Amino acid sequence: MAYVTPYSSRRQKYPPPPFCEINEVDETCLGGKHKNLRNKKWIETRFTAGRGIASKFPVISIKNREPHQVVAQAFGTANHVTIHEFFDQKTSSDTVIYSDEHRGYNNLKRTHANVAHSKHQYTGGDIRINDIESFYTILERDYKGTYHYISRKYLQLYVYEFVKRYHTRGISMIKRMELFLCHRVL
Repeated sequence: MAYVTPYSSRRQKYPPPPFCEINEVDETCLGGKHKNLRNKKWIETRFTAGRGIASKFPVISIKNREPHQVVAQAFGTANHVTIHEFFDQKTSSDTVIYSDEHRGYNNLKRTHANVAHSKHQYTGGDIRINDIESFYTILERDYKGTYHYISRKYLQLYVYEFVKRYHTRGISMIKRMELFLCHRVL
């Protein structure tokens, strides 16, 4: 039961409707450090994985500002093709998107503005992505503090769990368990 309960919790999906109005978008990479790989894996990947994201898993998220809902997806790569497909599925055409200066967000078919972190700009009036970065803080804290390791195979299930935790962060543990038991997938 100890294994079945968290696993079935991760399998529950609550797809939100397409986001509209103002949304914040960001990406992060989850995964271990290259120096922590086993010897065989380290030798196989020593020229492809360095300090960058070669051995990490990208997660892209959209946060709607007003109902404070988040949708997140794990990807193999975070390039402009996967990012644009993700936006087409999860947002409506009249959406305003605020992001950082990642090149994958260029040429979106939506109204788009960004903050320039490289120039130490973190807000520009209403243009900010601090809310979605707070989601990533919770996600990365849970990843490093609770699970320590998540395989690429099950990453999307854990991302679903982190999104649900974020949506229920303001309610008590008792209410959260009641919600879980009411929506349990067997």
